[in-house]
Amino acid sequence: MTSKQASQSAPGPEAFPSGIALFIPDLGGGGAERVVVNLANEFSRRGITTYLVLARATGPLLDVVSEDVCLADLKCPSRAMAPLLLAQWLRRTQPNVLSSHMDIANVVAALASKLAGFKGHLQHVVHIHVSSQKNHHRRLKDSLVFALCKRVYPKADSIVAVSDGVKEDLESSLALPPNSVTRIYNPIITDSFETLAAEPVFHEWIQDSQLPLITSAGRLHGQKDFATLIRAVGILKADGNPVRLLILGDGPEKQELARLVEQLGLGDSVQLIGYVENPLAYIHASNAFVLSSFFEGFGNVLVEALACGTSVVSTDCPSGPAEILDNGRYGALVPVGDVTAMAEAIRRTLLKKRNDPNDFTIQTRTFRASPVADAYLIGFRTQARRNDDRTRARHLR
Repeated sequence: MTSKQASQSAPGPEAFPSGIALFIPDLGGGGAERVVVNLANEFSRRGITTYLVLARATGPLLDVVSEDVCLADLKCPSRAMAPLLLAQWLRRTQPNVLSSHMDIANVVAALASKLAGFKGHLQHVVHIHVSSQKNHHRRLKDSLVFALCKRVYPKADSIVAVSDGVKEDLESSLALPPNSVTRIYNPIITDSFETLAAEPVFHEWIQDSQLPLITSAGRLHGQKDFATLIRAVGILKADGNPVRLLILGDGPEKQELARLVEQLGLGDSVQLIGYVENPLAYIHASNAFVLSSFFEGFGNVLVEALACGTSVVSTDCPSGPAEILDNGRYGALVPVGDVTAMAEAIRRTLLKKRNDPNDFTIQTRTFRASPVADAYLIGFRTQARRNDDRTRARHLR
């Protein structure tokens, strides 16, 4: 949120008589999905009619959606039907704002808005470093989505990027005008954060503190590069500095990573424990948290770790980690894919005393749900005023 926004008060329910709709494919346990839930819960807490629109109402985060949020399940039988079903919902409901999240959902929202003749505020929120995703995977699907985003994003009322790195990359990659994208950081710290972090965790490695415990979390996917982290644990063990690593999350590479653990003889050092309902408790109970990604949009888990007082090591990937860690002030940054550098950074980090969460207090204020929601609401109002000014100008001609 900019200083100019901070000096403004956010509009309340009266500014959105028909409500705000947030659209995302589902509520799988990823970072973008959690961001959307946190925003929806915060908007509804303020008395704003808030719709959480899902292509399919599936995923573990359904359980943390507030009862005050209106859940709309489009029950899409396929992705091809999503624009039509969302358009039908928009015609029936006609919210003041439609804010879509994640690239494919942004494309769907753009098509649906056109089909429905939607007159409200259309916003696309970008959660990933677009060029890195396109260049890393080199899949036809990613190239197609990239081409569609390049076509539809300029027609939106507003575009939000979740980090400065994503904003700069988006404007460059999609040839958007400078400063046409607004950066708003993610709402990570909610009112329940401290309570969740303090919950006890019953895991043998947490109860047995003979060896330092490292955690990492995320979808088990190539983008996260957990293989490099596992190999770094192998180097530490071989050098006489054994640690234990718990990786939280599920995904398509789980079996491949399990085979790597077995091949390296790290069965007593690494566990893939799958999706956990409360990762904060594990992060809080560990000595260090490591993010090993090739690329990110933001890096929500780094904020969570620092707010827990847990020391952090992260790849200096595009984008988000350097912004969150203030270029290494709050945690070690290592080159992407550098196993040796990661192992050394973990070793050095574990020699230091545990972080004091209060040292990160000023930084975490930026990532609290309330000021982030303020930034979104002020942005909606600002754009609405611009649209009104344009309409009046046309009528005066």
